[in-house]
Amino acid sequence: MNLLPFKIYAVFIAVCAFSVGAYFFRALKKTSGSMIQEKHHREKREIVTNEDLLKRFERIVQYKKSNDSGELKLAIIEGDILIEELLRLQGVQGDTVGALLSEATLQGLGGVDRFWNFHRLRNVLVHDSTYVLSVGQGQGALAMLEGALHSWKVSS
Repeated sequence: MNLLPFKIYAVFIAVCAFSVGAYFFRALKKTSGSMIQEKHHREKREIVTNEDLLKRFERIVQYKKSNDSGELKLAIIEGDILIEELLRLQGVQGDTVGALLSEATLQGLGGVDRFWNFHRLRNVLVHDSTYVLSVGQGQGALAMLEGALHSWKVSS
């Protein structure tokens, strides 16, 4: 008995099944990707007002008095998020804080160099788990942020 036609038929069925599976996998991946993008865009559309920034700024600056390096780290991270939202409110375009700061530098916005220094410290804190932030360094960074934000008139 010749099994060649059955083998050809079995290979044909396997190729078809693989193709259909690949098609549905790509469709599922595309759908979930677009859902993630939609959620990302929806989050970006939330409007941050100057009052919101002011409240958060005042809360962050209160940590300048802290002697706990953990609290200071969190305040620095929150301050970096505040910088991002402030730049977006100014109409600066970019996907990351670094891109926003680069664009703000190109636009000639004043005081961006202090934001850069603050953002670099935040990057070290987030990406280098061995880095130890001293209390004085954390308080100094928050004072630098406060000065930069005062120059942008984000204060009461």
